[in-house]
Amino acid sequence: MSIPESLRGLTTDPAFWAAYLPPAGEPVPGHHAELRVSVPVAGGYGLVLEIDLAYGECLLGLRQPGSTEPLPLARLDPARPYPTVLRWAELDLIGQLLALDDPQWRHPGLLVALLHRYASADDQVAAPDRPATMLATALRGLSRSVDAESGEPAQVSAAGPDQPPLALFDDPRWWPTPAAVDPRIFDDDAVARQVGDHLAHTGGVRWRYAAGWGWVAAGPADGGGTPPRTLGAESFPFDDVAELVRRAAARHRRLLDAPWRRAPRIAPLLQRVRESGDPAAVPALGRALADAGCDHPTLLDALTAPVVPAEAAWVVDALSGIVPADDDGR
Repeated sequence: MSIPESLRGLTTDPAFWAAYLPPAGEPVPGHHAELRVSVPVAGGYGLVLEIDLAYGECLLGLRQPGSTEPLPLARLDPARPYPTVLRWAELDLIGQLLALDDPQWRHPGLLVALLHRYASADDQVAAPDRPATMLATALRGLSRSVDAESGEPAQVSAAGPDQPPLALFDDPRWWPTPAAVDPRIFDDDAVARQVGDHLAHTGGVRWRYAAGWGWVAAGPADGGGTPPRTLGAESFPFDDVAELVRRAAARHRRLLDAPWRRAPRIAPLLQRVRESGDPAAVPALGRALADAGCDHPTLLDALTAPVVPAEAAWVVDALSGIVPADDDGR
């Protein structure tokens, strides 16, 4: 599934992100964005995000096979900024599937940036820093729209005369060159604020597996009084979310069931990378996969220098047989 053009145009617009992810405690700027984003996951199941910034709300729903309208999961608006109805492992799993389907959906990237406020970061007991690292990587990767001819971020044209100036005015101070526009949507300070705000709002939410229900959350509600997914909230589609995750995990395993993954050199290199945690060891794994016949652009790009640690980490885990949200903690 490629990124829809309507979404691609919006997500390279700083004004969209300023309205969609406003800094905590600041007024939300107005924006006219209105669109529906369908994210197929597996076996007819998927997520649907309806964005309507003119009314200041976004709806997340779950699509079932053959259904015409999604089941409601959560509403995000200024009064409910963090409706934590997904576990981070579930968001990670869906992001990995999208990236394996289409390199345009690099992971962590656009999906994490769009949906992280629906996911609690507190379920990563084995790797508690992973959500923050993934979110920071996703936000840093968002870029402004670029000029079609130059390929550079859109900016004000350099000032200057149409013809050589008179000698009195040929000093460059008369024609200053405008400062270059940062190509990123969020600078480092803005990324840090967004990550810190997310961790602060989803802190204290604890997930547990309840027989007959699935994963349920216990802990404080978000700032607007909306409880997270809780035992006893019978309107929440527990069974459907569980089925989406089950099918997604099965599809994840199928997508990576390839001969090149079982080549003799791959397992030792995977073990070396996992044990050392050294990004410098990653490119050797990428070269070995290519030599073994792997031509998957998402995998090879993540394992080619310069290495982005958050991207390389999930690829190494996936190649090692680790599937997010698959029987974790039950």
